[in-house]
Amino acid sequence: MLSQRSNLNHRLAEKMPHKLVRNYRAQSLRDIVQFRPAVGVLIQAYRASLRDQSDYTNNAYRHAWDCFTKLYELSKQDVFRSDLSSGLRQRDFGKLMVATNAQPERFLTQEEKVSRIEAIHEHMRVLGFDVDEFAWCQLAIASGWLSTRSSSLAFLERLERAGVRSTYGTYWAILDQLMQGLRRSPGGTHSNATTPADVVFFLEHMKDAGISPDVKIYTFVYQSLNETGHGGFALKILKLMRQEGVQPSVVTYTSIVESCIRSGNLDQVHHVLKEMSHVGIPRDARFLTAFLKVCVKAADIPRAEELLLNAQAEWSHRTDKSESDRMAIKCMYSFIIAAHAKQKNMERAWDWYQHMRKYDIDVDVIALTPLIVGFVHDGQLERAKKLYEELKTIGAPDLRAHSEMLVAYLKMGEMEEANAILQTLADGDLPMGATVLAQLLQFHISRDAEEAAMTFLSTHQSKYSAEELRTVFLNVVTHLVSLGKTESISTWFKRFYPDATDADVSSSILKWYEETKNAEAGLDFFTAVSPSVLTEDGTIAFVRLHRSEDFDLPPIDSLPVRSSRVHAAYLAVLCFRGRAEQAVDLLSTYALDLDLHGYAELATELRQLGMFENARAIEEHARNAGADVSILGNR
Repeated sequence: MLSQRSNLNHRLAEKMPHKLVRNYRAQSLRDIVQFRPAVGVLIQAYRASLRDQSDYTNNAYRHAWDCFTKLYELSKQDVFRSDLSSGLRQRDFGKLMVATNAQPERFLTQEEKVSRIEAIHEHMRVLGFDVDEFAWCQLAIASGWLSTRSSSLAFLERLERAGVRSTYGTYWAILDQLMQGLRRSPGGTHSNATTPADVVFFLEHMKDAGISPDVKIYTFVYQSLNETGHGGFALKILKLMRQEGVQPSVVTYTSIVESCIRSGNLDQVHHVLKEMSHVGIPRDARFLTAFLKVCVKAADIPRAEELLLNAQAEWSHRTDKSESDRMAIKCMYSFIIAAHAKQKNMERAWDWYQHMRKYDIDVDVIALTPLIVGFVHDGQLERAKKLYEELKTIGAPDLRAHSEMLVAYLKMGEMEEANAILQTLADGDLPMGATVLAQLLQFHISRDAEEAAMTFLSTHQSKYSAEELRTVFLNVVTHLVSLGKTESISTWFKRFYPDATDADVSSSILKWYEETKNAEAGLDFFTAVSPSVLTEDGTIAFVRLHRSEDFDLPPIDSLPVRSSRVHAAYLAVLCFRGRAEQAVDLLSTYALDLDLHGYAELATELRQLGMFENARAIEEHARNAGADVSILGNR
């Protein structure tokens, strides 16, 4: 009988209707005794839904929120409030707030997130829990209070007024949100855009508040600045870190190596190795993986193989083999196999594949796909077919494996197998995102099968949003430029954007490159096509592609279109490159025609760079030009 009652309580807690909870009123001690176990189970069900961050999926979150709302209704009754206060813990609320903020916009809007976190705060107060610094930070994240320097400072003042002390966690949240803003708009020039200077400002603010940034914060900032294309500021962070006497960790050094790989500065890696040896920091599996990538990129395959053999020997003798080390070793094998396959040294690639199996390293799609591709390109179609069949038994082949085997089956005349792959792609069994679709089209184009590529895109374009199709199209254009097939770009546009003019075509492509922060590819396109005509928007995009000092900014009088908006963009780029004085001189020398919007953009840029005297000079220019400058100071 007791067992049956326990099961009944469990089912009641899991599937307890909101109406029952909202309308339930304990009439007697017996009612309380019978209902109270279900409350405990409901708490456990709520806690289980958010056991760890891997469970912050939408379904788990919905279940957790459903349990929370039931608990919230019960907390309004005095008789159950003590049970909830003793049964719940502070971190139970924290996990739900984190999960709320983690939900994608398509599931929860910003307003819904704010409303839910405010409800959690109210529940905490009702049950006697403190709305602490962490809870305030989660509300700030949901509200967007930490997206700019000014709003972050206002949040710190709000915490102080609420009697909550800012700690390390507060500044971590601020820096994290500022970095996310930097990723969303790494070259933004509008007044609310996050800049690297904002990040450095809060590192200094943190120290002024008596909180010393540690190696974890410095490394995070360094990584983020590098990832958003601000390598110069990232190096300043390293210098600041050393000045403060903070010793870089192996994670920091790994980040330095990875940034060297991205920038192509491979010689710097050897200096990193010397410094690590000098300070006595051991090189873990992740660092060795990054260093192996350097060797592969530098075509020093023997050095990469030596690294792998040493790492394998050390790893095989360890008793405390971690999952991260195992994954790192597997990645190192995959890099070596892919490097040999790329150099068409298939027998050597096969030897490393056998070596991988000898040491019982799990073989997956990352290791097998380069082998399949290499054997197809080498004409060893039967060996590719055998590996492809093996890959299907251990996991789903990726798009590249499917695409290469499609070519192989067509060459072998095995139409049934080829049709099976096409059917797999058509049915959507393979999760083909926009980037993957672009890769498939690139494979067709590389094999001079552009018509087949266009037909495939026409067939499947209804499955993608307009933004995703833009991504696909930009990848196709980039690939055509890299192959020297610039004359084909107009054909693609006429097929999918029939109303576009030549100026529209060139301008649209440049705008896409500018929006995706792919300056090098955009300028390569401009050089290859040499468009004589651009729209105003296309000219602005062309100018903004020159934000980096790596590219020579053309003279202003050589631009295809001259207008107030173009001039404002040009002067803003000069400011972005640290040449604000030249921007001010240009205004005087060329008597550029700027409207109020142009003056405002430029003045704002100068203020963000701390060049207040130059900003005032811009305002004076605007005043002399007869513009109403009263709003400039408020931007």
